[in-house]
Amino acid sequence: MNNCQVCGETIGMVWLEGGKLGDGSVVCNICLSKANLGVKQRFKLKQLNIEDIRKGIAGSGEKGRELLEFRATQKFGTAVHFDDTNEKLLIPASPFDPTDYNTFINYKDIKIFELLEDGETVTSGGLGRALAGGALFGQTGAVVGAVTGGKKSKGVCTTMKIKLDLDNPDDKYNAKIRYITFIRKPTKKNSQEYLQAVEYAQQSISKLQLICDEHKQEKQPNNINETEKILEYKNLLDQGIITEEEFAVKKKELLGL
Repeated sequence: MNNCQVCGETIGMVWLEGGKLGDGSVVCNICLSKANLGVKQRFKLKQLNIEDIRKGIAGSGEKGRELLEFRATQKFGTAVHFDDTNEKLLIPASPFDPTDYNTFINYKDIKIFELLEDGETVTSGGLGRALAGGALFGQTGAVVGAVTGGKKSKGVCTTMKIKLDLDNPDDKYNAKIRYITFIRKPTKKNSQEYLQAVEYAQQSISKLQLICDEHKQEKQPNNINETEKILEYKNLLDQGIITEEEFAVKKKELLGL
């Protein structure tokens, strides 16, 4: 199998087949569509090269430029890709929905997340929270028993998705909620498709919790420094070097009040 030389996606499915360019590069259908090629160009790919496609995508707006800059370090199927270098995740546009578009989310904006199966919360976690509903193991981990454990299950799953609650979303629609979808149609729970979706969902949940935990740790040193500074000013107050009013002002400044 080949990989698209723009987005890196494996070209092995009908909607990703794409085409081969004149310079030997291979590009998937999704990237070709985002390059805004004319009808004649789509039928004469041999006359184009990879830079023509990149320029076309870059010219399609901010989302196109983000796509070119994005470099996935981890992919969980076609549902979600993670870029640890730029600290962004990508929810790729659905090949089934021409109105859908690539969604980019900054790691720092992830506040709370929930894994939903047929609308019911299976497990949840986020910034300042422990992962509820399952245990983690391994470096990237997995949620043990989160999706299938505990309750009597139906034989078919209609939807499986992760709901992301964003603190400061960085997109033109300013949406507070985004979804990562693993199953979007009735799927038998004894099928390989369902089991694969469960695996990707578990891996994604674990990755999201690790991201949130790392961001919590990054914020802790600042909190410690602020506490130490408040104690220093309190000592100055106790020694009569500063007044009660001056201490109150400094304390508010450090706490951001």
